[in-house]
Amino acid sequence: KDALANKGGVTSSSLEVLAALALTDDEFAEHMAVADADAPPAFYRAYVAEIQARIEHNADLEFECIWREHERTGVPRYLLTDQVSDKINALNDYITQSDLYDDVDVRTNVLRHAVPAELQRLVGLERVLERVPDNYLRAQFSCFLASRYVYEYGTHAPELCFFTFMKPFHTGAANAPAL
Repeated sequence: KDALANKGGVTSSSLEVLAALALTDDEFAEHMAVADADAPPAFYRAYVAEIQARIEHNADLEFECIWREHERTGVPRYLLTDQVSDKINALNDYITQSDLYDDVDVRTNVLRHAVPAELQRLVGLERVLERVPDNYLRAQFSCFLASRYVYEYGTHAPELCFFTFMKPFHTGAANAPAL
């Protein structure tokens, strides 16, 4: 369905913007600017590969969620695609309006998973958090949590499941949901 393909484009664009915001002009010129199409910078190649892997992983997670929801409800998959997107968007709105982002430990633990590893290796998570505008980080935070929660728990999970889902982010546990 087009919605899933569009999510890949949004992910790609969003992470390209994130890199532009997190890098200084000189860093961007050195690591992201492609002067020779046959020899792009090493960081650029690795970052693109990570974004592609993330898009594939997200598609796999969404497919599995839709499959489980279809098995559970019998609702046609094409309808479930919209239901999953609607649930992610609604939860994203709730998270954005909540004070969850204000908990520095939770915020840092979530963004450690949401910010691409290649970008963290290049400049460090701390610099990303210093350089990127707060409203952009907040959007990354809420979108990451909303999508991962819905992909893991589906569209009709009891509210208590969100508490269980968030536990690793409160403790900084390494077993927090992967990208």
